[in-house]
Amino acid sequence: MRIIQVLHQFLPRAVAGTEIYTYNLSTELSKRHEVCIYCREDGSFQREFHEIDDAYKGLRVRRVYFNLIGRKANPINQFLVTFKNKTIERSFERFLEQVKPDVVHIQHLYRLSASLISIGKRQGIPIVVTLHDYWFICPEIRLLRPNSEVCSGPLSGLRCSGCVKLSSSACVSTLLRPLTTFLCVYRTAYMRDCLKEADLLIAPCSFLKSKFVEFGFSQDNILVSECGIDIKPFQDFRKRPSKKLRFGYMGTIHKHKGVHILVEAFNGVNHRGVELKIFGDPLVDPDYSAEVQAMAAHNPRIQFLGRYNNSDIGHILSEIDVLIVPSIWCELGPLTIREAFAARVPVIASKLGAMPDLVEDGIRGLLVKSGDADDLLNRMNLLVEDRELIRQFQSNIGPVKSIEENAQELERIYKRLIEARRR
Repeated sequence: MRIIQVLHQFLPRAVAGTEIYTYNLSTELSKRHEVCIYCREDGSFQREFHEIDDAYKGLRVRRVYFNLIGRKANPINQFLVTFKNKTIERSFERFLEQVKPDVVHIQHLYRLSASLISIGKRQGIPIVVTLHDYWFICPEIRLLRPNSEVCSGPLSGLRCSGCVKLSSSACVSTLLRPLTTFLCVYRTAYMRDCLKEADLLIAPCSFLKSKFVEFGFSQDNILVSECGIDIKPFQDFRKRPSKKLRFGYMGTIHKHKGVHILVEAFNGVNHRGVELKIFGDPLVDPDYSAEVQAMAAHNPRIQFLGRYNNSDIGHILSEIDVLIVPSIWCELGPLTIREAFAARVPVIASKLGAMPDLVEDGIRGLLVKSGDADDLLNRMNLLVEDRELIRQFQSNIGPVKSIEENAQELERIYKRLIEARRR
C-alpha cells in the first residue's frame, strides 16, 4: 500500500505526542508499505508559500511553509488560515496526484486546512482521521476557557468568541466581537462538514468519542482505539535504585499542563528523602517556565532537567518512582502515562478527560482534583508515608498496546476501506 500520513508539524523541530506517535507508526508501517509524511512547518521565508521534499530517518517528508505577507496578514486571515487555506489545499492536491496513495491517514490539520479531507475524498481515496484532541470542535484546541475552566462545547460556535481573540488589544477585540462570533459560528459548521467527509474517525478513548457524538457525529463512524507506543525502550528495562522517593513530570512546560500546581504542591512536602524531577523544554513558553522556576527557586529538591529526546524515555523513567500528570485540561490518554505504565511506573493524575479510565484511582495510581494543589499534596504525602502502595500499584499495571499491534490493526482498517471503495 501507498500511505500518506498528514499532520500539522513533524520531527525533528516539533516533538510532542502526535508527532512521536506519527513517526513511530509510519516507521512500523514502512517495513511493509510505502509511507509518506505531509506536514506544515514554520519558516522565515519572504515568499508566501514554499514546499520542500525532505527525509527523516528513512521516511519521505513533504514540508510546506506558509506565511501571510503584507495586507493579507490581517487578524481575520490570521484566524481563517488556522483551519482553511486554499494555497495548502492546492499543494495537497498536487501531492496526491504525485504519490497516488491507496489511503490517507490524517493525524492533525491545525494550520493546514480541514478541506484536505474533502480533497482526498473527491479523488476517491479512503480517508481515516485520528482525533488526537478537540481541534475540530474548539479553535483553541483544548476546550479550556481563558479562566482555565473546562468548556462544555462550542454551542454552534457562539461560546467560542469569548476565547478567540482577533487582536492583542482588548479595545480592538471588543469592537471586533460581533465579527469574531460570526467567524466562530462559520468555523464550527465548516469543521463539522469537512470531518463528516472522512470514511472513519478513530478516537483514542471513549471520552473523546462521547465529545464528538455530542458534536453531531454518529457513534457508528467513530472507532475507539488506543494509540500504540514504541515499547523497545522498555524491553530490558531496569529500575535504578535510590533511597529517595522520586516524583517526576514529563511533557510540555505550559500552563494547561498544570506544572505550577505540581510545584506548589511539592513545595509543601516536608520530607528530605523526596525529590521532584521535571523534564520539559522551557522555551515552549519561556514566561511561564520562568514563573514556575521562580516558584521552585528556594527548593533544592526540585530539578528542572530541560528538553529530552523520546529515545531517552527508558532512562528517564528508570529514575522516576511515580509520574505526576497535573493537567488542568481534559487530556485524552497522554503518551507519558502509557510510557510510564510500560515501565511499570504508577501515576498520579488529574481527574479529567480519559485519565480516570487509564489510571483507575487506587489501582494503577491515584487521581486528584484538577487545579487543587492541596489535594495533590495530600496524595503525594500518602505515598511518602506508605511506600507499599507504590508496589501495589506497580503489580496492577498490565501490558501496554505496542506500536506494532497498532500498525497491524490499522493495516486491516486500511485494506477494508480500500476494498470497500473499489467495490
